[in-house]
Amino acid sequence: MMLPAPDYRGLRALSLVSAIYLILMLAWGYHAHWALRDGERAAILLAVVLSFLTPLVFPRCWRSARVRSMLLTYVALIVFSNFSAALGYFLVTTDAPLVDATLSRWDIALGFDWVAYCRWIQQHPWADLWLKYGYKSFIVQFPLMVIYLSLTRRFKQLSDFCGGMVVSMIITHISSWLYPAAGAGKYYASQLAVDMSGLSDFEPLRSGALRTVDPTALQGLISIPSYHTVLAVLFTCAFWRTRLAWPVLLVNISMILATPKFGGHYVVDVITGAMTVAVSIALWRKITFTYAGNLLYTSDSSTQAL
Repeated sequence: MMLPAPDYRGLRALSLVSAIYLILMLAWGYHAHWALRDGERAAILLAVVLSFLTPLVFPRCWRSARVRSMLLTYVALIVFSNFSAALGYFLVTTDAPLVDATLSRWDIALGFDWVAYCRWIQQHPWADLWLKYGYKSFIVQFPLMVIYLSLTRRFKQLSDFCGGMVVSMIITHISSWLYPAAGAGKYYASQLAVDMSGLSDFEPLRSGALRTVDPTALQGLISIPSYHTVLAVLFTCAFWRTRLAWPVLLVNISMILATPKFGGHYVVDVITGAMTVAVSIALWRKITFTYAGNLLYTSDSSTQAL
């Protein structure tokens, strides 16, 4: 029985787009006079992340497809996630008008009352605690997914997750750049107080008062589409048809339900997040199909030439 071979297409996409993001931020930061806050801690953080690759210096680990896929993919995901969050800081500084009023009207048209929903959660401590941990579950799901899919040789599912994440993040950045929003938590602040400390950098960036990036304390500043929703769907797809499929599905339903209150999202953000990931998966499949077709064509041509 032939074992599945590692699929590094998603890893290559993560690496390529991470490099593009880094070049873009360096050029933008130089032109707009941005500064790196606490560079020493950032260097230590980078060293810690890269240290995960240390086992690969041993031939036995490098020859193991499962170990190699697990370590390379996990490091690439960490780097890509941080670069993406950092780029979000630059995009917030654009002069595009906020679309919160429009998003609020769309929520109302859909029959969703953000204030009532969040107030109900606050009035029920069990729901508040459950959804709070559901919202933060992506911190555990990332390493669990990489380890589980690598060790069980589900390399294509892991690659598809990475590819879907790359494409959806590009769509998310473009959308938030053109149509920025402060978020429902800030828009409805006069009606209901929720903890929006995780978005404290938004206004200083918009006003120009903040022009520094601290890689050790990055905030998720994008409202529409909800990237927590994107991740919830991607995680569910990655674990589908495995023994963990149903528990992961329940956890990610909790993550989606938590996004209005704990992420300060409109329900429209959640809907557009689901639409974004659907488009991203379709685009990634198209990209990989074309890539595989080109390889097959090249291989056939080479064979005929011989």
